[in-house]
Amino acid sequence: MKPARRRPAHDDERQGPLALRLLPVVVLGLLLLAALAAPAFAQAGITASGLKVESRFAEYIRFSVKLQSDSNITAASVFARYNTGERPTTTQGKAELTPDKSVTAVFTRTLTRGALVPGTDVEYYWQAENANGQTLKTETFKYAYLDDRFDFKSLSSGKVTVYWYGADDSYGRERLRVCVAAIDRLTKQIGVDLQQEARIFIYRTRNDMLAALPSKGQTSDTTLTVLGELAGPNTVLLLGGDSNVNNTTAHELSHLVVHLATTNPLIGGVNIPAWLDEGLSMYNQDSVESGYTGALNQAIRTDSLISVRSLSAIAGQSDQVVLFYGEAYSVVKYLTETYGKDNMLKLLSVFKRGALVEGALEEVYGFGVQELDNRWRQTLGAPAAQATAPAGAAQASTPASSSPPPAAPSNVPINCACLAPLGLALAWLFTRRL
Repeated sequence: MKPARRRPAHDDERQGPLALRLLPVVVLGLLLLAALAAPAFAQAGITASGLKVESRFAEYIRFSVKLQSDSNITAASVFARYNTGERPTTTQGKAELTPDKSVTAVFTRTLTRGALVPGTDVEYYWQAENANGQTLKTETFKYAYLDDRFDFKSLSSGKVTVYWYGADDSYGRERLRVCVAAIDRLTKQIGVDLQQEARIFIYRTRNDMLAALPSKGQTSDTTLTVLGELAGPNTVLLLGGDSNVNNTTAHELSHLVVHLATTNPLIGGVNIPAWLDEGLSMYNQDSVESGYTGALNQAIRTDSLISVRSLSAIAGQSDQVVLFYGEAYSVVKYLTETYGKDNMLKLLSVFKRGALVEGALEEVYGFGVQELDNRWRQTLGAPAAQATAPAGAAQASTPASSSPPPAAPSNVPINCACLAPLGLALAWLFTRRL
């Protein structure tokens, strides 16, 4: 096992033909001298050498290259693609330089919290132009942007790699075991496999993890603790010191596996309803917190269940959020244990094609959202719901006389970010997934 550290700056200079060992010594020496003097790239009068990348986590990433030409270099730009999702972003960074025949072009991108997640793969190349209108384009190179604030170790099994620091190897092995077990459980229960490499970065403290997370606002940043977050399509961040870290691990890795299995680039990403996304993650946890089941049972007693159609998005009302998660888990449990994991896997594949909820349910189960609602309620002993408005009017069907669900339990997985409160009040923040 080798420590995982930030890739150091690199210098991509091409060396000459060293295989000419059978030539006379003098000729070979001349060839080697000429080769070592040659720059890395040469096109139409412009040469480039000394390509470097340097970065400081959550502060900057800096690209540089040495350029030479027979006439003044007038412009140079670096094109960088940041592989952070199903649609990688490509940016052009124009270097500020004083025209000359020999220049060092530098472009620095200033970063903010969460702008690039740890483990982001960066692909880049340089383009340059001289006063004669001649141009140069270098080859494309790769750079791994890692969190260089800590001396991360890493350990892998199959497609899963965990990164941690401040603990011995036995800690890393245990975290890896939990991650692999969570993915294996999802495979057995649902049938969906991990389709790409997964990276799990484990932070020791809340403050350590903050720099890797996008800011959710000053109030939230100071009052809430993120226990885990799906920070990228194949990257999960975890707060390792939390007592509920195993459940958080299973929850967020389920999001990762399901998203990779259902993402459709043509429709802009993941296309599954929130009740299915969150329900699958909760179904894959080691256990489901009693606060969720308590909210569900109270809603059954008071006839205040949220309709399945309204579960297409996470409830916007704070007193409905815990009930949303309790119902999402219950609906997924009903579908999986009544109709089997093969049908659940088929449902995910239908969503990957870009199908809408109604059509996907009809294709796999032979009934739509309203009939799912009725059948699910029947298994709970709850009365059938009245027909609700089509998707888009996501409001809870709560009678005026019903009692509100219980307050949120502590350390509950919430959407892509599992959050825990700091202080006396349980205030919850809900964010959309990256």
